Amino acid sequence: MTPFLARKMMKNLSAGRIAALLLVLALTKSLLLALIITPSYGPDGGSYMRYIDAFENPDSEEDRWFIRGTTPIYPMFAYAFFQVGGAYFVVLVQILLGALVPAALFLALHSLNQRAALLAGILTALDPQTGLFFELVATEGLYIALLGLGTAAFFWSVQHKPTLWVIGGVGLLLGVGSFTRPVGSLLIVPYMFFFLLITRSIKRTTCLVVGYIAVYVALSLFNLWRFEFFAPGNSSGFYLATRLFAVGDLYSPENGAKSEHLFQLAQACDIELTDQRDESLKVTQDLRLCLIYTHGLSQVEISDLYQQVYSEAVRAKPMIFLKTMLTQVKEFLWGLSAPYDQDYLEGLSTNCDAEPASKNRWEAQEIFCPSPPRPLEFATPVLYWTMLGFSLVTLSFFFLPVFFLWRHSPPMIRWLYLYCLSLYAYHAVVTAAAGSILPRYITVTNVYLLITCAFVSVALHERWKNWQQPTSPLQSENETL
Repeated sequence: MTPFLARKMMKNLSAGRIAALLLVLALTKSLLLALIITPSYGPDGGSYMRYIDAFENPDSEEDRWFIRGTTPIYPMFAYAFFQVGGAYFVVLVQILLGALVPAALFLALHSLNQRAALLAGILTALDPQTGLFFELVATEGLYIALLGLGTAAFFWSVQHKPTLWVIGGVGLLLGVGSFTRPVGSLLIVPYMFFFLLITRSIKRTTCLVVGYIAVYVALSLFNLWRFEFFAPGNSSGFYLATRLFAVGDLYSPENGAKSEHLFQLAQACDIELTDQRDESLKVTQDLRLCLIYTHGLSQVEISDLYQQVYSEAVRAKPMIFLKTMLTQVKEFLWGLSAPYDQDYLEGLSTNCDAEPASKNRWEAQEIFCPSPPRPLEFATPVLYWTMLGFSLVTLSFFFLPVFFLWRHSPPMIRWLYLYCLSLYAYHAVVTAAAGSILPRYITVTNVYLLITCAFVSVALHERWKNWQQPTSPLQSENETL
């Protein structure tokens, strides 16, 4: 969009009407994506639906496997809307939530810079990467939408100073969004830090934190009631174990008592734990079955044991851990959020002619078939290259220009830059600690990239205009004096 069109829109349309247009634009994009790729399960999507089996049969160790990797938020969200209108209704709700993000961001940020807020809304509305995940039953879609809405609510609240009850509600929204995926469980730290520094109000910050903690307590009580452990989720141990065995020099029985104990348990099942770089996932899966059926451990006990062993490894070999972490962070920062390759995109849709893999009620063929036609399937390569281009352009505007423009930006826009950079860095570090950098883990941070890209682009344009304007003799004389 040219600066002329942006000025014309903002002159002739109210903020509410512009927000409505952004909503329509986002919905139009989602419609086009649905004509290219039929909605289906995303990564681990079937496991999130099978969480319901674990909820209904909490004593079944096999079903309890499906509570790993998530908190109750997404499975219950998906199941509730599935009961209302089926799998495609779950996708529809995600699309609607995602379409609200550009509108909400514009309304929250337009008081900082109208053109930049409009560009941020347009980029977010057109983003094909996040749009893809709104079409899939997977945590990423809901997480992306709630992070975007949470960012809008955060900056609206620090600018307008609403009542303490409203701030508590913002904390609830931030909490629900953060706990949708385990990677976000510590987001309260940057949220609290920035809210306190911007508002300089301990009382208001406390209300925000109380709302966030309320979500933590509610999820923990839910898990205590149903699965007999008090925490928002019990998942990290399995992923940490995979990372532990993938880094060949990190695990050793000599790391500590828990490491030695795990080694002895594995030996009873003839499982070798050391030097398993290429077989780490298989080793972790085999070890889980061994610990359940040979040694009688529960899923929760196994996850806790893995976390303890991982902690021992970090303490015993900090330099190896740090080197691996830095490598993973670098991969995140310089990685592209475009999802994998064209084959990945083409393989997302459900094959309704195939036999279900099992009789389970949550098989893709059971809930996504018959699937609607894909009249624009031929455009899949175009979609892939559009996603790739989006990543390259966004990254090019994200890093150095922010520091270049720092001294020329109003205070609240500086806070916006810091907020986006910090939350992007947070996801890089926490994802690296979990040991797996995948494009979809980077995609969830797109909202921070796009906001920064929009404000930097407009600031660069304004600086360029100032440089291009001829300096009058009077201005030159004043500058000399």
